[in-house]
Amino acid sequence: MQPIPRIEKPNPGRFYRRAGWLILIFNAYLLLEVTIIGPRYDLYAILGPMLMTLGYGVVFWPCCILCGTPLGLLFLMQAGKQPNTELSLQEHQHLQRC
Repeated sequence: MQPIPRIEKPNPGRFYRRAGWLILIFNAYLLLEVTIIGPRYDLYAILGPMLMTLGYGVVFWPCCILCGTPLGLLFLMQAGKQPNTELSLQEHQHLQRC
């Protein structure tokens, strides 16, 4: 008798992990740009377009840092709680019929 093949569903934790790291890296770069890179080299690659397009970029970047860092950490924490799910072929066929 052959073993029942297993079908793995995509793990939703991968999305949360990638989104969390992306938000944290963006916030770290934005903070470095505003505190070190911008004043030293007169280069505002993200804050400059924010000021030009939004007009209220000065208010927007602190919100990005204050709200984005906990949100990124929350996404990373949520990614660790997502279990890996597997379906047997019988369960998969049953779900397709429903």
